[in-house]
Amino acid sequence: MAGSLPDRDPAGPAPSSTGLVRSVPSTLNQLFRMASLAEGRDVLLLPSGPGSWGPLSDEQFNQRVVRLALCLKEGFGIGRGDVVAISAELCQEWLLADLAVLSLGALSMAIEPDVPALTLQRVLLDTRPRLLFASESLLSRLPPVSGHPALPVPVVAFGGRARRNGPVPFAAVLDAGGVLDTPRRSRALRQAAWEVDPDTPACCHYIDHLQGQAEYTELSQAEVLERITGYWLPPPRPGEKMYVAGPTVTLRTRLALYATIGDGYGSLVLGTRGQELEEIRHLRPERVVAPPSLFAEAMARAAGRGRPRVGGLRGWFGDVFGRVTGGGGRTERRQLKAALGGRVRWVAPTEPLESGVAARLSTIATVGPLASGRPSPASVGA
Repeated sequence: MAGSLPDRDPAGPAPSSTGLVRSVPSTLNQLFRMASLAEGRDVLLLPSGPGSWGPLSDEQFNQRVVRLALCLKEGFGIGRGDVVAISAELCQEWLLADLAVLSLGALSMAIEPDVPALTLQRVLLDTRPRLLFASESLLSRLPPVSGHPALPVPVVAFGGRARRNGPVPFAAVLDAGGVLDTPRRSRALRQAAWEVDPDTPACCHYIDHLQGQAEYTELSQAEVLERITGYWLPPPRPGEKMYVAGPTVTLRTRLALYATIGDGYGSLVLGTRGQELEEIRHLRPERVVAPPSLFAEAMARAAGRGRPRVGGLRGWFGDVFGRVTGGGGRTERRQLKAALGGRVRWVAPTEPLESGVAARLSTIATVGPLASGRPSPASVGA
């Protein structure tokens, strides 16, 4: 399928009436392009104030990805086979940078933002990426040279202002892409993204730092596409929201992001650190991807909302009756589901869950891929 496009539209096939395309993609890039042709979808929900969220349509979202990719291509010389590193907490800029790199046929290499400064510098020296996207918090921890962080690669900073000889602000890169964005260039970019080979390395994720060594997983365009199918069981429904909590972006987080953008149906919500459960209660998402600690906190809140305990013999009889009839279990399930917004039907952890936690979650929702167990260093993955 790669490289063969209908003459009428060099950007991919038309969607079906259900929103998703009938053709079968062979790469992650093809999946994203197919999904972007679905009409009327708000692919991303962004915080616009306390308790309020503003939609970002597929068209607006893809325009930002295209503009960023154009600047990476024309301004930084990024192309197929190159490596681009991203080291930051979960945010809209992280997602846009990741997808822009993938669209160019380059390898998007995620590095945990809490990596020690010396390890980060060693990783960058070993892998020699063409560019690094980094958070201000990470840059502030690096030892300065001439007043700026010492790094062996050009840096684009998420947030912050332009400083002489300092990192380039992300907003400036996006603005430059807007200047480069012409119909001819955007069509050529989409065509090239569609034609990226399925075996092209796409996703590299550093996950650990043991004795100074960084372990990682590398997946091709086709391998990523194969793995995200597990995030579509049960199948997504039109208008569903997937809430993804950070702050760390694990490989499983990335797969969930790709699955939501690529399904052609749902909206993606990136959680705000420290406000996750309040946002979930307000937004009432059908799908939740979060660290095990957030699910544990939801369980603790659910337990605190149980029925008032009655003392004495009456209370004892009430507890026994509830266990015998299953009423206590139903109350626990109802409270847990309420703590996760009330509509949740699918959950997935960003790290392995304990079997007991997974079992409790499975009473209210489908638990996503590989909810328990820890992969070995030789087969680290999602």
